[in-house]
Amino acid sequence: MFNFQDKVVLIIGAAQGLGRVLVVAFAERGVKPALCDINDQGGEETLADVKGEGAEQWASIKRLGRPEEIAAATPYLASDEARFIVGHVLTVGGGFTAR
Repeated sequence: MFNFQDKVVLIIGAAQGLGRVLVVAFAERGVKPALCDINDQGGEETLADVKGEGAEQWASIKRLGRPEEIAAATPYLASDEARFIVGHVLTVGGGFTAR
């Protein structure tokens, strides 16, 4: 349907579950997944499993967000800059909800 060959996709929650499944599926189709999670061991294992298929990047989230960091999304979404963001759930969880 779509050609994602040589594109990069950021997958948050890449260490396990649906995130891991997406990493593997994208990598098998020529996409270069960038992995992010708070589960260091699982993230490293996922990256190792798809390293030969183009995955090169891993980022670990070391802490949960502070209330002011999470609240910072609200003024943006209420601003004119976000006028074309419709029908989307914006998860501001620093990767925690992907566990």
